[in-house]
Amino acid sequence: MQDGLFLTFVLNKKQNMENSVTESRFDLNSVLPAAYNSLLEVEKFVHSAGINKIQLELLKIRASQINGCAFCLNMHIKDAIKYGEDVKRIFVLSAWQEAPNWFN
Repeated sequence: MQDGLFLTFVLNKKQNMENSVTESRFDLNSVLPAAYNSLLEVEKFVHSAGINKIQLELLKIRASQINGCAFCLNMHIKDAIKYGEDVKRIFVLSAWQEAPNWFN
């Protein structure tokens, strides 16, 4: 496959993946409003505890890995990078116990 065709193939696959990830989500607030409100209360508490934005996104990424939520992984990884997180730490986050010098 020529380089240009390969790049087009990869970009199309990436776009298709992003579309399929975002289209499969539902509105938790409309389905389970009590659960949604509870999550908002947890979010408020965590913010009041003094956890910085990067640490919070790392926690959300890890929770999304455990939950298997591709939509949330995509969202929180983008946010973590936007806030300045090193992508190398994101790559090894699922094995954080094996990298104590990076996550302490």
